[in-house]
Amino acid sequence: MSQSGNLSLTGKIDNGFSRILCQILNTLKTLLLWLTGLMIVVLLPFAIFEYGEGLADMSLLEWAFVVLSGLLVWRHVHYCQHFSTGFWKGASRLLVSLGILTVVELVVIGLCEIFLWQSEYEELPKQYLLEDDPLVKLATYATLLIALYLAAPTALRSTATKDEQQDEKPSLSPDEADSATSDTFKEPTL
Repeated sequence: MSQSGNLSLTGKIDNGFSRILCQILNTLKTLLLWLTGLMIVVLLPFAIFEYGEGLADMSLLEWAFVVLSGLLVWRHVHYCQHFSTGFWKGASRLLVSLGILTVVELVVIGLCEIFLWQSEYEELPKQYLLEDDPLVKLATYATLLIALYLAAPTALRSTATKDEQQDEKPSLSPDEADSATSDTFKEPTL
């Protein structure tokens, strides 16, 4: 079955509508993840200083989290400077990463609650999630530290598109192309 490169008018309208809808949904997804990450950053001090007594309020776990998160934010800023990411792109990476792992954590907590409510241990979610349980705090802080670690850029972003890169490469003749390939699969010549 051969495919034609040209679409009919209805096909072009349908394709354009699909692209616009995908772009809107992608923007909405990114915006919601960004806002979730921003919410975590804004509400985090309230979780750490929950009793309003200053530094005396912090547990050893919270001290460790603050120190490690400071180091990871420094790492993130250093890598953003090294890879020329820019402030807003770096902040966006950080907030989206926090948003993604927060959503993953909430989904896991929700699945665990559903499983436990359907079993004979109905009171277990209340005991661990509603009270101040150190395991839940440890899991939450570990998730946030992982998000901070994964948010740092890892490579320079290429400004040239694939089409521009292909245009820059000179075309090789078939003989030159054979000599430019690796010798792994060539038969030895005598």
